[in-house]
Amino acid sequence: MEGAFLSNSIPFASLTAAVRTSACASGWRIDPFWYLAEKFDGQGTPLLGKSMKEKALVNQWVEVESQNYDRPLISIVEQVVWTPSWGKTTNEEIVAAEMAKLEKVLDIYEVQLTNHKYLAGDFFSLADLGHLPGTHLLVNIGKKGAIFAARPHLNAWWEDISSRPSFKKIMAKTS
Repeated sequence: MEGAFLSNSIPFASLTAAVRTSACASGWRIDPFWYLAEKFDGQGTPLLGKSMKEKALVNQWVEVESQNYDRPLISIVEQVVWTPSWGKTTNEEIVAAEMAKLEKVLDIYEVQLTNHKYLAGDFFSLADLGHLPGTHLLVNIGKKGAIFAARPHLNAWWEDISSRPSFKKIMAKTS
């Protein structure tokens, strides 16, 4: 049963272990989102899951975001949002290549969200929360929302998490 859980739960074959630290140029760093979620656990929306299985799934999807979603997303946002704001020309070849990578990831997200309301299960978690800032830039500023709209479960998930009162409040302050 344990092997079935793992083989059915890990969305990317290359994801072998989920950890709460990640490598950076100066060594290992602690993820500040995990730190804050743990520090304020019990206040507001629980973000880490309740059972060991839920916590493992949250951890897994945080790593999926970090290793598979953020990389193409950051490249696209840099090209379609930041590069024009710096008075430079968007490199459409980079955008196309990174969009193709992101679309493959989003196809996996669509499958997961077909069976669950949120990435780690049927509860809003840190796995969902982490997607808000970058995806907001991609969809609303970079005008790349069609890749979400083409996937009904992914689109419903995005509409749900981006319409949370706390996120809307933050967006109102930054507009």
